[in-house]
Amino acid sequence: MTINLKGLKELRAKLQRHALVLPIAAEAIEELTRFGQEQAQGNAPRDLGGLQQDIAMEVAPLQGRVHIVGSSRGLKALVVERGRGPGKKMPPASALAPWAARHGIAAEPRMLFVIARAIGRRGIRGRFYMRRARTAVRRKMRDEVLPKMARQAEALWGR
Repeated sequence: MTINLKGLKELRAKLQRHALVLPIAAEAIEELTRFGQEQAQGNAPRDLGGLQQDIAMEVAPLQGRVHIVGSSRGLKALVVERGRGPGKKMPPASALAPWAARHGIAAEPRMLFVIARAIGRRGIRGRFYMRRARTAVRRKMRDEVLPKMARQAEALWGR
């Protein structure tokens, strides 16, 4: 049996062109992922600096990801990002002691209880450091990276 495909020559030419685009796209993805990591680290609140150090990036073929490393800090990072709604269970007062000491608040048990109760009742506002980083990445992609990719592709294809 013989199978003849019409347009095979044109198809091969298109695939070769797309192969030229892959390095351009991979470079852009790495640039945007690195920029996203820098933005997230820059936007994250600073207490001990642990959150900034836990923001990592991964780049795979045609995919970039900025995320928090370490499962124990992941939940804390999520609360810092999104906040904590009012009416939730109050955090343990003992967990607030190191934070209170660093911020000059008397770490006596009664004061820590009052702060924990207020957090439980009122919640905590989100800092949205990852959301702001995502917005910055999208803006950079639209304004800088996509036009640069188009120029590079045009230079490769001679148009």
